[in-house]
Amino acid sequence: MRYEPYSGLSPDVFPGNWLLITALLCAGSALLLAIRTARLRRRDTKGRPSASRCVGLVAADGGRACRTCVPGW
Repeated sequence: MRYEPYSGLSPDVFPGNWLLITALLCAGSALLLAIRTARLRRRDTKGRPSASRCVGLVAADGGRACRTCVPGW
């Protein structure tokens, strides 16, 4: 194995280092995914009336939904 001449470390530490680096990259990726998902959810629900308000509008409107609840209405 050519690990030792290039890194100056014993080949015994290679698996531990590889696992640590892989775990950190996966954790960072999961964190970024969680942040993006939270931002998209916040953006999608921004400006939308609450569900209780829409239910009242639907009932008062004879069964039709309000414009903000049904896209393309």
